[in-house]
Amino acid sequence: LATALAPFQRGGVDFVVEKGGRALIADEMGLGKTVQGIASMSVYHQDWPILVLTPSSARYHWENEFQHWLGRDSTINTQKQARVNLGGESDQEDDDDECEVDESRSMELLENNQIHVLSSGKDHIIPSRNTKVVICSYGLAPALAASGKLRPGIFRAAIVDESHMLKNMNTKRTKNLVPVLHATHRCVLLSGTPALAKPSELWPQLKILSTEKSGWWEEESDFYDKYVKNSSVVRRAELHAMLTGTVMIRRLKNDILKSLPKKSRSKAVVDVCTPSMRSEFHKCMLILREGKGQLGKLAR
Repeated sequence: LATALAPFQRGGVDFVVEKGGRALIADEMGLGKTVQGIASMSVYHQDWPILVLTPSSARYHWENEFQHWLGRDSTINTQKQARVNLGGESDQEDDDDECEVDESRSMELLENNQIHVLSSGKDHIIPSRNTKVVICSYGLAPALAASGKLRPGIFRAAIVDESHMLKNMNTKRTKNLVPVLHATHRCVLLSGTPALAKPSELWPQLKILSTEKSGWWEEESDFYDKYVKNSSVVRRAELHAMLTGTVMIRRLKNDILKSLPKKSRSKAVVDVCTPSMRSEFHKCMLILREGKGQLGKLAR
């Protein structure tokens, strides 16, 4: 995994490690926040099992990403390498030489059954002692927290995908989940748009990352007085400087991938030619329409 990262992605991982495993990766969409989140939290694998909070439609995408980057059966990891080094240097002077693995900083690659996707409130949060990754949706997590199944102290590490969804401390979701995430030892937030409309939306995310040791973002009243009630161009610039100087790293696609051509969109018409293919297609659509998630709504 370490050798598969682009240089700017290594920079993101280094930033999280420099901040003690508590940071916000706010890169623009398309720069690989997912793999940076996985790689940075893998450095702290001794604090696992890890909680992954994500929109419902992305739960199985996260499962696939963990399997791809850290799975024992992944093509990224050779069969003869039972461990992956995530703490040392990845540069190789000779491609024929094998990397020396520091056993104290390496982790066992994941089996598929060590990744658990929560699908209902009846599921066990951590079904077995071998469970390393627990993936939960924003829709299910508040109910689990309200019932006491998901409570502060259960997880010592977390990845929060699309963290801007925790933007209002008055909502049930944010109110229940911020204490759980704040209690973790290591937590990385991922969002290309950490504040969708106003600076106040940043506060719950900053509250999650703040610690008594760091002393950052502890006074909510001070934050609101400076950056919400008395917001100005100067204050916004100050806020950005404070964020990047404490917990946030943000890179833009135009700055990183300068040779990347402009995005183009096109429509592709796919003909379902044979009767058997059409029958199979209709069966799949019926199954999709029965779903309760976003894809089910789109199919309907």
